[in-house]
Amino acid sequence: EPMFARVIGKDMGNWFSNFTVDKGTSSGVTKGMTVMSADGVVGRVVEVGLNYAKVLTIIDGTSGVAVLIERNRDNGVVRGMVDDTTGENLLQMNYLLDINDVRAGDNVLTSGLDGVFPKGLPVGTVTQISRQTSGLSQYVVVTPYADFEHIDIICVFDAQFVPGNRQRYDQYRVSVIFTEEDETADSYIERSAAEMNTIQNLVEVATSDLNEQWGIFPQ
Repeated sequence: EPMFARVIGKDMGNWFSNFTVDKGTSSGVTKGMTVMSADGVVGRVVEVGLNYAKVLTIIDGTSGVAVLIERNRDNGVVRGMVDDTTGENLLQMNYLLDINDVRAGDNVLTSGLDGVFPKGLPVGTVTQISRQTSGLSQYVVVTPYADFEHIDIICVFDAQFVPGNRQRYDQYRVSVIFTEEDETADSYIERSAAEMNTIQNLVEVATSDLNEQWGIFPQ
């Protein structure tokens, strides 16, 4: 049975190369567990505490995942790579038996041969095939199914008692918003969540009390 968790911390270097979730040993999380989104494989748990777990994603260059091409069952290994032109986080698949039998659009699944990820989980789709002549340098580029780029955090603070403090800060894909003088954070969140929660977007809300928020204002 799947366990659902919320992201509470991220690596600000390579966006989403590593992140922390709000579930740990108290919820049954153990090191090595597979982490998935609704779209595909995200990574695996590499460190776990009582109420948190750190995840190493498949787009990290040190994270090797044993995979196979669904159509021809050819095996390989994917590691994270960054496109030199676009800066996009992709996967490079190596050690293919016959790269000439790989096609753009082929689905890539976990093979289970690494003993880490279960077999048959969706990883991504082949989008490029290298033109190198040497067998050792030949590879294919896989675009992961999981969306590592479009997860945003919005922090909303009650500014109804702080006249003129209506502001918004955007950094590291985190938006910090102070409400209007006559609007509470709860009403702002309810209104904004209703607008943003669509088929394409999943909105999760976590709240704190006013005393905790007031502790932020002096900073």
